[in-house]
Amino acid sequence: MGAQGQVWTEYIPTTKQVDYMTYPRGCALAEVAWASHSKRDFEEFYLRLKVHAQLLDCLKVNCRKLDRLSNELFHLKLSNN
Repeated sequence: MGAQGQVWTEYIPTTKQVDYMTYPRGCALAEVAWASHSKRDFEEFYLRLKVHAQLLDCLKVNCRKLDRLSNELFHLKLSNN
């Protein structure tokens, strides 16, 4: 058994746009696939995701940037715990 993430490229005209549709979703898919349900921790994942985002930026991967909304959701999640 494993996990699979689809990106339907027949409607995505460029590699740059495929990258944008794939990352950072691929990081989240890996988290869900590799971390047991009992060990999933949103706070720890978000901190790792920030590092992945920096690596993707260094590699010039066109990906969705972690923005103010992402940070707000992160802090909202923490305040509800």
